[in-house]
Amino acid sequence: MADAADTDAAWGPDDDDVEWDEWGEDELGGQAGPAVDPFTGSTFPSAIECLQHMATVHGVDIVALATARGMDQYGCIRLINFLRKKV
Repeated sequence: MADAADTDAAWGPDDDDVEWDEWGEDELGGQAGPAVDPFTGSTFPSAIECLQHMATVHGVDIVALATARGMDQYGCIRLINFLRKKV
């Protein structure tokens, strides 16, 4: 597993002014498809349900991580891809 220094370098600050709460499933016209839990492979009807599951069951709160690190949408995608590779 990667240590904190490696992940900090990989997820460095982004220069975009996009806030976490400024984007979401509505940007896809409400047509977002199912989301897959990277830890178990379980499928959920929406990303919101998957994120809630990950926070409660696995203790990984993607929204809190993204907010704390000031991540934009691209940064969140990188975080999810990082998790997918490591599990």
